[in-house]
Amino acid sequence: VIDHYPMGDPVVDPDGSVVTTMRYATTEWMARLVLGFGSGMIVLDPPELVAAVADRAGAALAAYDELGVA
Repeated sequence: VIDHYPMGDPVVDPDGSVVTTMRYATTEWMARLVLGFGSGMIVLDPPELVAAVADRAGAALAAYDELGVA
């Protein structure tokens, strides 16, 4: 993501994770982008994006449960 989208200055934590910021137009678009990376990306802020990602991930897992997919 860092190579393909304009980002703020990245900070590499001691565990190797990278923390940065990114501007985006809509929460919907950013939530879809984040979910495409699975567990490889974690949203820390803003709260409405954190909630949108959690809601969509929960809905996807519930859909799998309804289909009986493990």
